[in-house]
Amino acid sequence: MRFTLIATLLFAGQAAAQEPPLLRFVGPDSAMNVSVEKLVQVQSAQDGDRSILLVEMGDVAGKRFAALTEQSEGESMTVHLCGRAFVTITSAGRIDGGKVIVPAPDLAFADTAAEVLRGETPCSDVLSF
Repeated sequence: MRFTLIATLLFAGQAAAQEPPLLRFVGPDSAMNVSVEKLVQVQSAQDGDRSILLVEMGDVAGKRFAALTEQSEGESMTVHLCGRAFVTITSAGRIDGGKVIVPAPDLAFADTAAEVLRGETPCSDVLSF
């Protein structure tokens, strides 16, 4: 599988304890929510010294993501999980196919985030980081 890296790692720390499992990309002029039902595959991994979250969206969400990344080329987008901003990425341009690599603060966070996005564990687990 080919995933496209579009990221520069920055951390943020707000959390909303009651949020549903939801991946949210927030750009300068628009945002996109991706619910767990719209995800095809989610994995955590270690890539050298970086921890990453590999996300593959379904067709509809993938097309929306392509439009968002095209519109946000060169701009920062914040990635949220369960209401918590955890990384800021920079769009390198349109990303087709709905596959993206999202940097994570560490492998434990990436593992837990993947479990949340697969519906295996509640948001409260990721909010404890």
